[in-house]
Amino acid sequence: DYLEFMPDELHAGAVESGRLMIEHPCGLWQISPVHYRRGFARHMGVTAFPLRFGERRAFQLLGILMPVETLLRPMSSRDSPLLYETASIFEFIDFGAGTPVWPTVPTRPIVS
Repeated sequence: DYLEFMPDELHAGAVESGRLMIEHPCGLWQISPVHYRRGFARHMGVTAFPLRFGERRAFQLLGILMPVETLLRPMSSRDSPLLYETASIFEFIDFGAGTPVWPTVPTRPIVS
């Protein structure tokens, strides 16, 4: 469960992003700072797509994570092996149905 690796205040936005990917449908691409318990941090590129198996089964999200070769000043990951911060860059991926409306997310440079 990817929510385990996010601060509580980011859960509602992450759940809403997942809901929009499933209902619209569309993919998602973002760059997020990730902080590791081992004391380092880096940006992580995340690409996600909704998957559905059968008519009555629940949707799942397929996520592909790729590190971006920049290091960040780490912060505590609390008791978790890693901690995701809010996305620096966030966009939905159109694969035929357009993209949903989402509040503007301020972008920050990915190189610190």
